[in-house]
Amino acid sequence: MFPLIMAFGGALGIFHGHAHGTELPEVFSAYGNAVGLVIGTGLLLLAGIGFGLMTRSGAGTAAVRMADADRGIACRPPVRADRAERHADHGGRA
Repeated sequence: MFPLIMAFGGALGIFHGHAHGTELPEVFSAYGNAVGLVIGTGLLLLAGIGFGLMTRSGAGTAAVRMADADRGIACRPPVRADRAERHADHGGRA
């Protein structure tokens, strides 16, 4: 099953790359765009490795947790209207 999932992900990646390639104006170089994507992907990978290495210390673990809390706040699902009213009626406590 796992190889099938990987093949599906690879196919989606190919179509995604094709979509971005067709959006390029003719004035831009496809090679420059590809180099930029590879560099950007590498920097994201290095940032992830850096966060992983930071968890080896207490201060690093706190920094990673703060970054994760920020992501959690930004990605929180919207509050339904009935819960928002109840939330306001209880002084912020649902």
